[in-house]
Amino acid sequence: MNTKRALAASFLVLLSACSAECSCGGSDTGDDDDTTSGQGGSGITVTVGSGGAGGAGTTAGSGGSGGEGGSGPTGDALIRLAHFSPDSAGVNVCLVNEEGEALGPVIDGGLEFTQTTEYAGIDAGTYQVLLTAAGADDCGTPLATFEEAIVIAEGDVVTAAVTGLAAGEGDEALSLFPLVDDVAPPDAGFVKARFVHSAVGAPPVDVGYLDAEDVFVPIWEGATYPSDAGYVQIEAFDTLELVAVLAGTDTPTGIEVQVNGTDGAIVEGFALGSIATGFQVLVVETLPE
Repeated sequence: MNTKRALAASFLVLLSACSAECSCGGSDTGDDDDTTSGQGGSGITVTVGSGGAGGAGTTAGSGGSGGEGGSGPTGDALIRLAHFSPDSAGVNVCLVNEEGEALGPVIDGGLEFTQTTEYAGIDAGTYQVLLTAAGADDCGTPLATFEEAIVIAEGDVVTAAVTGLAAGEGDEALSLFPLVDDVAPPDAGFVKARFVHSAVGAPPVDVGYLDAEDVFVPIWEGATYPSDAGYVQIEAFDTLELVAVLAGTDTPTGIEVQVNGTDGAIVEGFALGSIATGFQVLVVETLPE
């Protein structure tokens, strides 16, 4: 698949319902760890996509195409990793299986804020997620350990995202945000679209468009942090200007963004950032082969 990434200082909100066989919880930071550290030889290695940074304001910047991983995914499920914590430095990831064996560090070169990896094959099972420094050679000194595991069933396609703030507390604390992905193509003549709200401290928003009389028409309502609003199929279009208002009101946020709607594409919008760092959106468009 061709994958294009762009960043814009705006919200792109795309909705439907999506259930996940994943659980997430808070994290413990520090050096305490009783798992077995190991290299990724018998595990997985994933490659970071090369998407570029976007412009400021409401201007979308062009991103590069995603990286390609070796000989392709193996295993009976797929996983990609995402760094959505705006105040966290570059990290690598270790996945600890049910036998206590640590697979990793699994990312080729580490992962910076706003970056996602390509999908890689992984065996179904239950995994604990550990964060290490981007340049770590093993899993023995984690920077953070998430208390609850991510459960991956056979055939699942999963994104394991890290969100929240390294210095945050409560709802804004660093946390694991697992997502179940739907990579099946949309119906002919349609675009499959998804929104994930991972912008720390951002208010709930409704997103839609202005009709010919400049009346706001909501498409997706009440998106809150942190949530996966899921997928919806939209009839393909050339471009569409989406606007965001405060949820339940007609109060504009000043956020407007034009998106492409290529027939057969899967478009994901990830709202990122925080009040302190500013907000932006990572748009990932997977084009049909």
